[in-house]
Amino acid sequence: MAPTDGTRGRRDQALEIAQELGYPVGKAVALGTLCLAAMYGGEYDRAVQLIRQAQQIPADVPGWIARGGSVVLAAALNRPEFRAYFLSREGWHVHACQV
Repeated sequence: MAPTDGTRGRRDQALEIAQELGYPVGKAVALGTLCLAAMYGGEYDRAVQLIRQAQQIPADVPGWIARGGSVVLAAALNRPEFRAYFLSREGWHVHACQV
């Protein structure tokens, strides 16, 4: 279920505050959390947009937080419906193969 405008506004507050303060760590954490919320809400375009933003945060963020975007993306890709959406959006074509 997609969030209402009021719910989305509250979710985005942490990101807005981190941006206003120039706090990249807060921005990275907020983007990862928003990505997961969007993904679980079925908002796949928004989830991809948010994870891409998180991956572009400058290098002055601690490594464990910078890698968090990749961890969130990996967790999202474990959901079959998101994986199919993401891979087709990125231009990847997955074919079944026999071993």
